[in-house]
Amino acid sequence: MNSKAVGLLKIFLWFICLFHIVVGIGLNVWPEMASHMAKLYGVKVPLTPQLVYLLKPLGAFMFALGLFAMMAAKDPRKHISTVYIFATLFTIRGMHRLIFQDDIQRLFMIPSQKLMTGMAVFIAMAVLLLVLGMAVGNRGSAD
Repeated sequence: MNSKAVGLLKIFLWFICLFHIVVGIGLNVWPEMASHMAKLYGVKVPLTPQLVYLLKPLGAFMFALGLFAMMAAKDPRKHISTVYIFATLFTIRGMHRLIFQDDIQRLFMIPSQKLMTGMAVFIAMAVLLLVLGMAVGNRGSAD
């Protein structure tokens, strides 16, 4: 078992944890968070009160994902399946950008380059989780 891989995986999982918890809480507490996230993702649509409200349940899911990432960050070997679930989620998120590229560009006016950059980031995150997860291995109990 590679202790360097464990350390890198923990750092990456803490980043995932913090991002999801901050954004999850933010979408439920600060109305401005929706516009900040829209800028980050390159979305150019009016943030109507209805859309801002619809982001609140998404924020709740993000918060919960942050808690799962926290659990895995504390002991990646014990919660290795959680690491692989995040890799799967990020792969799906990346592939959505490719498969639904035309719809996303039309509906959210996201430039193609921004969309493909987002796809590459999600796929890179998935690959990093897979590589680090395989290096760490499962030496603890099941989730």
